[in-house]
This record gives sequence, C-alpha cells and structure tokens, in this order.
Amino acid sequence: ITVNSLEPSVDFTVSNRNLILNEKTTLTDQSGGAPADTYSWTITPSSYSVHTGGITESTVELSFSATGFYTVKLDVSNQYGSGSEEKDAYINVSSTGSIGTYSNSNLLKLYPNPAKDVLNLSLSPEFTLYQTTIQVFGQKGELMYRGNYQERLDLSDYSPGVYFVVLQSNDIKLAKRFVISY
Repeated sequence: ITVNSLEPSVDFTVSNRNLILNEKTTLTDQSGGAPADTYSWTITPSSYSVHTGGITESTVELSFSATGFYTVKLDVSNQYGSGSEEKDAYINVSSTGSIGTYSNSNLLKLYPNPAKDVLNLSLSPEFTLYQTTIQVFGQKGELMYRGNYQERLDLSDYSPGVYFVVLQSNDIKLAKRFVISY
C-alpha cells in the first residue's frame, strides 16, 4: 500500500539558467503534496529585480544586475507541514553570454572540497585535454584565473570562500563549485 504524502515535496524550475545581465527568467514552483499555503524564495546574492509575481508567490519573474552564480532556495508550507529545496549555483549570469550551457554530470571531480592550498581536478577521458580550457570564478562572477587544463590548481593566493571551476572542451562546458577554507 502506498500512501501519498500531503506534506510539500519541494521542487522548482527556471525558464533559463544561463543569462546575460538584465535578461528576464521565471522561477516556478513544481512542488508535490497538498497545495501550498505559503511560498518564500531566497536568491543569493541579492542583486536581482522582481518583474512579475513575487518572492512569496509560486512564480516569480526576475532579472539580475550583477554577474555571478546565483543560489536559489524555495521554502513551501501547507497545513500538513513544510519543506525546502536549495539549488546551488542554479542560475549563471554573465555580461557577454559567455557562460553558456553547463552539463550536470560527473565528468569533472574536484577534491579535496573544501580545499586549502591545492585543488585536484579529475576529468573524464571524454574531454579532449589539449583543447580544454579552465577558468576559476569567485562567487560574484569575477574571473580569478584562465588557462589550459591542469590537474592541480594552486590556491595559496586565494581567500577563503566559494569559487567555481569552469572547464570547456569543444561544445561542452562544465561548472563545479568548490570552497576554500583554512
């Protein structure tokens, strides 16, 4: 016997995850369970404008005024309970559209994570190494490093915080989050 839960099973989608500055996108609740009584969207960093809907509604259309990787969280509650879903680096905003489309896969592994002085990268053989470039971005989208692929990144000059490694080979782009902590 299967009993359907009436508590919220929180999930959401976005109409476009890869944007240029001030381009509009729409976040939409896709939660299961009984209908929700309350919604609360949290987008960090908070460099965005709401165009339609609102952060306490099931759907919100917004645009971003700063480049970077944005984390989105949705809290939902109904008379049977509450739940939340957070998607780290869910929306990518660039000034040129160069961030492109990322593949959510295990083609790239980063370790240790959190890292201190060195970050190791393990890349699937599906990538052509001599054509693979690497970029490191800070949380606000600032480019920290650009070069050819290497298996070890020296992090000794980086401050503690959240960063993203972006690898590109031909038409495939991968982005992975890592943390530096001491």
